[in-house]
Amino acid sequence: MSSINTRTSKKLGKSTNPIQDVEEDQEQLLEQQCGVPDQEEPANEDNTVPSLIELFKFMKSMKTEILQSIDKQGRSIKDLSQKCETLTNEVYKVKTIQNDQEQRQRNYSIRIFNFPVTDAQKKSTPALIKHIYSSLLQPILLSCKDEIDTIPAPLDLIEMAHPLKSSKNAPENSHPPIILRFFSRTFRLLVLKNKKKILDSMNLAKSKSSRIFVTEDLTKMNYSRLMELSKDETVDRCYSLNGQIKYILKGDPEKKLHSATATFE
Repeated sequence: MSSINTRTSKKLGKSTNPIQDVEEDQEQLLEQQCGVPDQEEPANEDNTVPSLIELFKFMKSMKTEILQSIDKQGRSIKDLSQKCETLTNEVYKVKTIQNDQEQRQRNYSIRIFNFPVTDAQKKSTPALIKHIYSSLLQPILLSCKDEIDTIPAPLDLIEMAHPLKSSKNAPENSHPPIILRFFSRTFRLLVLKNKKKILDSMNLAKSKSSRIFVTEDLTKMNYSRLMELSKDETVDRCYSLNGQIKYILKGDPEKKLHSATATFE
C-alpha cells in the first residue's frame, strides 16, 4: 500500500512522461484487482506459471509487434496498389496504340453488306471486284465526277476483295459481308461520302433486312464503342469517320459533335 501512496505522491509533481504514468496506472489497477503486492514476486519453483504482471507486459510487447507488422503490411499493400495502377495505365496505352495502328490500316477498306454475288464471283477475286465496281462503285463515283478528273479502272481502284463469314444473327438467305480494300484512301472516302443516293435507289424495292449498306471497316474495339453509343438513350446520332467515333447528344440545340475513344476491358 505504501508503494501506491508513493506513486500517487509522484503524480502530484509535474510529470515528464505521461505515457509512463498511464502504464503505471494500468499496473496499479491490476495490482489492486488481483491483490498482487507491489514487489517482484519470487520465482516460481517450477518456472512455468508467469505472474499476471508478466503476462500484462508480454501482451503489451506483443501488441507493439502486431501494430508494427500491420503498419508494414499496409505500406506493402499501398506500394503494390501503386504498381498495379501504373501497370494498368501502361497496358491501356499499349492497347490504345495497337488499336489506332490497326484502324489506320483498315482506313483503306470498306465493308459491304447484303450485296448479291454468285458462287463463281465469290471464288474469283477479279470477277468479284469487277462486279462490285460496275454495280456500285462506278455509279457512286460518277455522281461526284466534279471532284475527280477520271475514275480508275476496277483493278486500279481496288486492291483486294473477298467475302466474309456471315454472322450467326444474319437473316436467312442473306448475302455474306464483303470487305473491299482500295489503293487510295481518297477514293474510299469519296465512296463513303457519296453512297447515299445510289444505295437509296438500289434499296427501293428491298425489305429492311435485305437492304444493301456500306460502312467503314472498324476494329473490334471501335465497333463495340459505336454499338454502345447507338444504344445510349442520351445520344441522338453516332457514326464513324476515318475510324474515329463521332456522336451528337439529344437536346443539344448546337448539335455539338463529340469524339469517343475505344474502351478496353
